Amino acid sequence: MSAAVDTLVLGGAARVNLLPPAEVERRARVRLGRRWIGALVGTAVVVVLIIAAAVAYSVVGSARLASEQARTQQLVAETQSYQSVATAVATRTELTQFRADALGYDIRWGAVFDTISAHLTPGASVTGFSLTAGAQPQAGTTAQRGLGGSLTVSVANPADAASLARALRGVSGVLAADAGDVTSSTTAGTQAAPTYDVTIDVVFDQSVYSGQFSQEGK
Repeated sequence: MSAAVDTLVLGGAARVNLLPPAEVERRARVRLGRRWIGALVGTAVVVVLIIAAAVAYSVVGSARLASEQARTQQLVAETQSYQSVATAVATRTELTQFRADALGYDIRWGAVFDTISAHLTPGASVTGFSLTAGAQPQAGTTAQRGLGGSLTVSVANPADAASLARALRGVSGVLAADAGDVTSSTTAGTQAAPTYDVTIDVVFDQSVYSGQFSQEGK
């Protein structure tokens, strides 16, 4: 009868690197070179992809820019086609405003001189005047200055000037009336009755405006 014997094996087959150190170093350099080449190739691929993306973005941007420029040119052309219309509208607006300003100062001259003539003494007459319009009439008010200046009245008696001024001050629509300078208008050496030119400073309110503009504007 035989007994089994266990065999204890310590370690394996011995391995010995028989390559010379120069070969080992060469192979290490080769592996390192391959790694560097791989890294460079990867970097080059990334750079190429970035450049390709930038070029694509630039192409798309250029296409959009060209489209917007074409649209802008189209809008400019359309705007220029309406230039004559815009000019006509601007001219019409300017003329309308000018007409409004002109009509706003329209004076009822007939009523003004009828008021003055109604208070002249017998033999007196208006021989000249210098009257100018005041501010533009405002809706709802007539108490502001509307027409003012001076009248030249020929009278036989200088005292008639004061009477005329007092009479005008009592007339509705007259804000002020005062007698001014008195000068003789009689020609020397004639036998005609003496006459005098007197100056009457007078101010009317805005009731002397005709109101034609406000009526047309309604």
